[in-house]
Amino acid sequence: MLFLLRKIWLYLFENMTLGGWCMGIGYIKNGAAACAVLLYSMSVFAQGVDLAPLLSEQSVMPPMPPNIEAPTTSRRVRDWPPTRPKLSAPDNEPLPALQEEVTPPAIVQAEAEPPVPLTIAQQCSKESTVDAGELYKLGWRYYNGAVVAKDDVQALGCWEAAGEKGNSDAQYIAGVAYDNAIGAEKNPETAVKWWLLAAQQGNAKAQYNLAMAYSNGAGVDKNDAAAFEWYMKAAELEVVAAQYNVGASYQSGIGTTKNETEAVHWWRKAADAGNMQAQYHLGMAYDNASGGLSHDPAMAVQWYRKAADQSYPPAQYNLAASFQQGSGVEKDAAEAVRWYRKAAEQWYMKAQYNLATAYSTGDGVDLDNRQAVVWYRKAASQGMPKAQYYLAQAYQHGIGVKVDKVKASRWYRKAAEQDDGDARFALAMCYHAGFGIEKDDVLAYAWLNLAVESGNSKAAEMRNKLETTMKRRDVIEAQRLSHDKAPRRWLF
Repeated sequence: MLFLLRKIWLYLFENMTLGGWCMGIGYIKNGAAACAVLLYSMSVFAQGVDLAPLLSEQSVMPPMPPNIEAPTTSRRVRDWPPTRPKLSAPDNEPLPALQEEVTPPAIVQAEAEPPVPLTIAQQCSKESTVDAGELYKLGWRYYNGAVVAKDDVQALGCWEAAGEKGNSDAQYIAGVAYDNAIGAEKNPETAVKWWLLAAQQGNAKAQYNLAMAYSNGAGVDKNDAAAFEWYMKAAELEVVAAQYNVGASYQSGIGTTKNETEAVHWWRKAADAGNMQAQYHLGMAYDNASGGLSHDPAMAVQWYRKAADQSYPPAQYNLAASFQQGSGVEKDAAEAVRWYRKAAEQWYMKAQYNLATAYSTGDGVDLDNRQAVVWYRKAASQGMPKAQYYLAQAYQHGIGVKVDKVKASRWYRKAAEQDDGDARFALAMCYHAGFGIEKDDVLAYAWLNLAVESGNSKAAEMRNKLETTMKRRDVIEAQRLSHDKAPRRWLF
């Protein structure tokens, strides 16, 4: 046995190949693995196994994974640590080409803008391909603040751009904007320019506005004939207000030859379309038997009522008068008062006066002097001489109000300065008596002179009596002052 062990050790020392291999494995793996190989070899040799195949050159190294370099068997340490293996692509797949890292572009959100703000300089220009109709609609969106913020300047810019492209509706509304200072300063001349462009294309509303401009001399020289021409064009295109104005032109002979029959013809067209002014005038034509119509109070009342139901004050007043007089309808004082009140509440002066009279007389309503004063004052404040006179009477005599001499004389003067004979006589008496005003017979005489001119029956007798008490020079002065409509004496 000892002999055999000795042979093995001799064999190992003589064949360092196996030792070198074990040491190589130790370098790569560890020393424990090398010892394990050595002991295994000894056990195999001890059992009589042929070790030659195990120690052959082919079996020294196990096959390596593909594309990974095998560790060197050299003992030289200058290459330690071993070179790090390079990664390679899997079989049959090429390495991808390296690319520079590219930063993706930042996503920039566009600011919310209104539909087609069109940079008015670019897309709202005459050369723009934007449809004129779309620009016209956009203008309304800007004006109404629909979808986009309200902006009158942008609205007008869109309308003008559409107008430059020939859109007659835009031309018309651009004229309206300039006429009403919408999006620009008021400019009647520019308004007329736009209306003329639209009117020449047959835009009925522009024709009517152009006629109004000629009629009023607004933005263009006043020209009644041109006004009538454009009214007629618009009237033929069924513009109801133009039909009424054509009738009014024929009735008055302004801009055309006077023709009451034609006036009634056009008023009837407008009245049938619901124009309250035409209905009122058609009623007047029946009441006055004008324009080829027969006198027909009942037909007049019918048309007055149509206009009155639309709250047209003159028609309400005439309907009330018809009820008060029983003209074309059964007499009804209460119904008359009802219609007078409707017109009076809309500040129709004549209706206010008649309503006050109804309260002061108790006709169709309970007598009420306070209410009479209320309505006389309303009519008087609008300058109606008779209302001013009766209001002064109320202050003088304390009817429905406390006596106030100063207010009485003041209201008499207002009425007297409008040639009311009764007020002139009453004011003269105030000067003669010093009632609410400084006594002055010269001014009293002067106002009596004017009262005579106005037809007051009592003024001449009173003037003659007063003259007998005056000095000649005062009479001459009074006669001089009476040449003034509102004689006054200024004291310095």
